Parts: sequence; structure tokens; C-alpha cells
Amino acid sequence: MSRKVASFLHAVSNAATVTMSARQKSKTKAGLVAKINADLSGVVSTPHGDIKLLTSRSSNIAAAVAGFLTDEPETLVWIDSMSADEVFWDIGANIGLYSLYAGLRQDLVVYGFEPSALNYGLIAEHIIINDLDKHVSALCIAFGDETGLLKLYGASADVGHASNSIGTAENQFGAFDAQYEQMVPVYTIDDFCKNFNCRVPDHIKLDVDGLEAHILRGAQKTIKKIKSLLIEIEGDQARQDELLGLIAKAGLVEQEISPRTDKTRNRLFVRP
Repeated sequence: MSRKVASFLHAVSNAATVTMSARQKSKTKAGLVAKINADLSGVVSTPHGDIKLLTSRSSNIAAAVAGFLTDEPETLVWIDSMSADEVFWDIGANIGLYSLYAGLRQDLVVYGFEPSALNYGLIAEHIIINDLDKHVSALCIAFGDETGLLKLYGASADVGHASNSIGTAENQFGAFDAQYEQMVPVYTIDDFCKNFNCRVPDHIKLDVDGLEAHILRGAQKTIKKIKSLLIEIEGDQARQDELLGLIAKAGLVEQEISPRTDKTRNRLFVRP
């Protein structure tokens, strides 16, 4: 039935535009598709309000919507615990789920950092359709242990896909076949804060698929001032030991995470 209705509506759109020029026809049909895509957005209901997400763009986004409240409940509890007017950095923001959730509070200063142009474009749209542009700022840049221009290697060209890498096509689990390459501006966090004279973040969420040590090496001044760090620590033991050493050097200590589930990969470090 749905296929027949879809075919009928397609025929209607063709009939409605038959007298138009090729240019006008293309613009009209593109506008129709945009409106249909907006109608297909998924909605996540949270204690702070609803979040609209463009689930029609890919299966990755649809899956993220379906599991938003259960995939990382500890992240939501952590964001809820932040004090008003504090600065939250979401590094590796992907399509902006946690940036948007923090933005719904309307009393935090939220930055979402996502170097993949494919994902960044969607963050920008999500901010707009949720009317959060006054509360969430998205930046299409990467962080690392040096400031300059480097290649981003995408593990997939599907929007919403993670496991990208900067500099080499390798994540915490080893090398992967890159599906696309993109040049991106990369800053050390210390350089970024100095060059742009921005407020030091109070809280950082770091989810960057193997680049955590590179980022922390370039943030030694900054992370000595933050209040908490939520981070995924995965990979071989040497990688994990380096991360834990960098975090300890910054004066942060691990705090038991809550709630903890079988899927919990995040670890929380706070300033005592």
C-alpha cells in the first residue's frame, strides 16, 4: 500500500511541475524533498525538552535516536550535574546528540567540536531545527598534539558514522580502509584557548576513537584547570597506560561512574 501511495505522490509531483522550466522544476522538487525530510525527523524526549534529529539521513542517526536514553545514561547524569554558567566541551561531537542535550538546559556554555564535514553539517542543522543556536556553538575543527593542517581519514562516507582519524587511517583498534579524505584545521587545546582567548572549559567529553592521547598531550595547561573529564579509554595496555598517566599528571582522579551498565565504556575523572 505504501509503495502505491508513494508512486501516486511521485506522479502528482511530476504533474504539478510539468509546465515549469527545468530549473524551476528542480528547485520545486528539492524543496519538497526538504520538507519531507523535516517531517521524517525523530524526536527524543528528555527531562529538559524534546530533541529533533534528522533520522532520514542515515541508519546511524536512526540508531542513535533509538538508543539515546539508554546508550550512555551516565553521560546524561553527568551533564545534569553541571552548574549553571559552566563551559562544556563536547570533543568528537559526531551529530551533536550530547551538545544538544546540554544546550536544552539553556544555562550552560556549550561547544561541539566535530572535524568531519559530513557530520558537522548535520550538527549545524540539528542546532537550527532545535532553536539552540544561542546555546550551542559547533566548530568544524580537530584537536591534537600539534597545530596545523592535517588529513582526516573517514572510515565511512555515511553521515553519522564515527571511527574517523586524523593524520593516519588508524584508530584505537588498528588500521582501517579510509573511504574518504578531508583536510582539516587542527589545534592543540592549549593553542586554541590562547589564540582565541576563550574561557577554559569546566567539563570535557572526549570521544575520538583512538586520538585521546594526542589531544591530551596538546592540552596539558588547559586540563590542569578543568573540573571533570569524561573519556572512553580503549585499545592496548600501552595506550591506556599513557592516557591514565596524562590524566593523573593533570591532577584528576577517577570517580565511580553512575549509572553503570553492561555497555558502559566511559570513565569519569574529576578534580578533588
